[in-house]
Amino acid sequence: MRQSQRERFFAQLLVYSLFLCLYVYIVTDIRPVHQTFGVHSTIFDQTSAEEFPDANFDKRFSDVATIGEFWEYSEQVLFPALYSSEYFNGDPKAFDGRFSNTIAGYNTLIMPLRLRSVRVQNSSCDNVRAFTKTCWGRYSADTALREPFGAEYGNSYKTDLVQWSGYEGFGEDYGTEGYVVDIPLQEAGQPTGWAAQLKALKGAKWIDESTRAVSIHAGFYNANLDIHTYVRWSVDISPSGRFQPWTTMWSLRLNPYSRQSDTIRLVAEGVFVVLLLGYLVVELSEMRKLRWGYFLEIPNWIDMINYGLYIAVIVVWVDFVLAYVVEDKGYAAKFSSRLTEYDEEFAQIAGIFRASTQLAAFNIVWAVVKVFKYLQLFPSVMLLWEALANSMVEIVPFFMVIVMSIVAFTFAAHWTFGHYVLEFHSFTRSFFMLVRTVVAQNSLPYDLMRESSPTMAVIFVLLWTVVMLLIIVNMFVGIITDSHDFVMSQHHLEQSRMLHRIGNSANVDFFRATLNRGIGALSRNLEKAGQSVSSTPTVIFKDNPKRKANKEDPTIFDPENRAQLKKIHNVIRGVDTKDAEAVRQMMVHEEVDKLTAADLANTVFAKDPTKAHDFLDSIIGIQIVQESIRSIEARELQEQQRVSELTSTVDRLVRETQAVTEALSTAPQLDTEAGVEKFLELQGVKTLQHTTSKS
Repeated sequence: MRQSQRERFFAQLLVYSLFLCLYVYIVTDIRPVHQTFGVHSTIFDQTSAEEFPDANFDKRFSDVATIGEFWEYSEQVLFPALYSSEYFNGDPKAFDGRFSNTIAGYNTLIMPLRLRSVRVQNSSCDNVRAFTKTCWGRYSADTALREPFGAEYGNSYKTDLVQWSGYEGFGEDYGTEGYVVDIPLQEAGQPTGWAAQLKALKGAKWIDESTRAVSIHAGFYNANLDIHTYVRWSVDISPSGRFQPWTTMWSLRLNPYSRQSDTIRLVAEGVFVVLLLGYLVVELSEMRKLRWGYFLEIPNWIDMINYGLYIAVIVVWVDFVLAYVVEDKGYAAKFSSRLTEYDEEFAQIAGIFRASTQLAAFNIVWAVVKVFKYLQLFPSVMLLWEALANSMVEIVPFFMVIVMSIVAFTFAAHWTFGHYVLEFHSFTRSFFMLVRTVVAQNSLPYDLMRESSPTMAVIFVLLWTVVMLLIIVNMFVGIITDSHDFVMSQHHLEQSRMLHRIGNSANVDFFRATLNRGIGALSRNLEKAGQSVSSTPTVIFKDNPKRKANKEDPTIFDPENRAQLKKIHNVIRGVDTKDAEAVRQMMVHEEVDKLTAADLANTVFAKDPTKAHDFLDSIIGIQIVQESIRSIEARELQEQQRVSELTSTVDRLVRETQAVTEALSTAPQLDTEAGVEKFLELQGVKTLQHTTSKS
């Protein structure tokens, strides 16, 4: 049964490898990561990472900490880079050419820049005191300021914007509303029109104390790579006055079926969907067969999550294609040329494409985990899989202990050091900071912790090190080790008992068995063609020393036993060998003699007593052959022992006879038999008569 299971794993591994390769090819071709990285790094280096020209230290966008510094960055770094009007040698750029409104030569702005901000109402906090006339709290839909202002410099309040959320731990969910100001692309004769508009915004205090976030949105197109990129430079402003600058970039191909290689990918997508449907049918049939028992097996949960993610990726991608590619809306052409107005739909499209990318990236992890299921055809991998499965009984509750312990330390670190140390300023960052110290051996920010609370830093680090790194982690390793030792002992016990019952067939692995079957098939074909081929086991395994030593011990997988092997294969064809665990346990505990056809029919052969009887008859036949082989070997061993004893006796008689002859030839003439015996005793030799009679 195990051999049959490994054969199925091998066939399933081949199909799943094709399925997985198609998935990797499709995702990689749609999302050219290397090219996207080149676009992102270029834009980032020349905008977010560019130094302030008038600063007396290395100051960049990430160092913005005040409203004045935000305007300084916009006027001296960002807008000059995006709206540059001259080449490196001072020649003016042609505004009707490709290089106008372009950064790094190839990434061209396709629409005006959009400045967006959100504000809160005066007295939006709950702790107003007599000496404080106004205060500004956290942003929410209830505290948002929506009153119009600044129409003279293009400011307006819109409610149909793209979803915008702040940086984790610092910002809020700003929703789809806010104040916006669009700054047009450069036109001929007005190369610095943006400067006057920024000056007006700055002078009118478009950003003030009530502002909770401000961002600049841009859309680029790289014609060389056919890649569109959405970029957002954001600054979250907390009620404490802290500024958190950060940059977001999303890239995509708006016309993913325009190249010749895209046609090949389209065919691959079709094959992939067909294979996925096949897997879903198999999974649903198994779910229908096992009913609620299906959900009690961990591998089934892995399959469900894996297939669910595949379906989610396909749904998101189909929605993207139907909405922006198939329908005749001309998005690819629209966003590949310069627009006079900012279009929020560009960011929405990029967001959908990014969501599908994240789902695809997360799913590949589950997809590779499933490969280990099929790699069980290798005994070493099978043992590792069984060790992990066996350890889950203890790992699941122990994992809960680990999580609760980390949560407890998370609260302690957040409450004690969060007011001073960035890594502990929020619960989420505190939790993942501690997790990294466990799984990646990252060190805690001990120096900053000491500055925040010297005594508590020492106590916390000692407790964390002793409890988590010395006790809990080692207990986890111990659970895995004990499970592996138990599985190995069970395997050795099973193997020894299988060897006793079916002989050398138990030692034949999947590849040797497959090789034997292949050679058997080749032999039959050659015999049909009129050629003779030796089918003895010594020819098949002539290079195997172990096989030479046991060359008289045949196996069920040898070519001469192909009829019996074929009979067994016909019996167990279509049987779900996952249900054979009960039979294996009976083998390990020496209860297999109690196994009946009814037991096999109920556990393995889907209540088919005929197949169960045929399988038992085949196995009993193998055992009878093996017992006869062992009987013959035992008789041969006894005969060899008797021959060895007789040979040693004859050798001893020859040596004693030679000794007597030599003694007599050198002795003086003795007249009596008693004298002769006395002489022999003096020579240390027993009498011939005594020796002969004893023999």
